[in-house]
Amino acid sequence: MTARAQSGGVVLKTGLIWNDFLRDDISILKLSQTGTVLGVEVRLGAEENTYFKLGGYYAKMHMDVQSHPKETQFFKVKNGFDLLKATCGVETRLIATRNFNWRLSASGAFSFIAGVKGNVKFEDLNSGIFGVHFNNGVDISLLSVDLSLEPGLTDFMKNVKDTRPVMMMVTLGFHF
Repeated sequence: MTARAQSGGVVLKTGLIWNDFLRDDISILKLSQTGTVLGVEVRLGAEENTYFKLGGYYAKMHMDVQSHPKETQFFKVKNGFDLLKATCGVETRLIATRNFNWRLSASGAFSFIAGVKGNVKFEDLNSGIFGVHFNNGVDISLLSVDLSLEPGLTDFMKNVKDTRPVMMMVTLGFHF
């Protein structure tokens, strides 16, 4: 019963997010937009190994592309944007024990640019971006550690072609 209670329910998350929309053949970990993210996930029907998962996230992002790790300033956003993200999909456990789960998931994702800061203009950005959200994570007792990758299906910039973003999130969560 304890394992079932720990596997389902709600997960509160915080972490770091990267966004790369440039086609410059430079890795997302070397040059991209950066930011911080807060989120909540709901695992529905998680008594089984495969279940339904809903997620909602808020991210505060830099608009300027930054060099990593020398110039990255995750927490001091001067020119940037606020991002609201919703995910909905299916997750499965590859390993499920009492205090350890290894999870993989695939979800549809919608990101909405909710606000801009500094010199950033709404009219330059698409307000809605669709993507496919892939997640690899582990649960260790009540902690969840996740690495997510999300290739975009629509362009990030309004007037620039081929700016489909690739987002990556690393989060630490507590589930109950």
